[in-house]
Amino acid sequence: MTDIGKSIAKLQRCFPGSYITDRNELIIHPRTNQYIILENIGTEDAIKAKVLEIILGMRTYFISH
Repeated sequence: MTDIGKSIAKLQRCFPGSYITDRNELIIHPRTNQYIILENIGTEDAIKAKVLEIILGMRTYFISH
């Protein structure tokens, strides 16, 4: 498994219920459809940046609801 693959597996353990679709998207939060398109991820730092974007977006979602 590549370093990116290991990072993705680690990320999935942090988000129970997350899964990878047949379109190579990692669905982080199914209820709000928060996802990362895996084809655009080249480094572990890129994964971290995408996760931060998602977390900030989810924070805004839950505060407004």
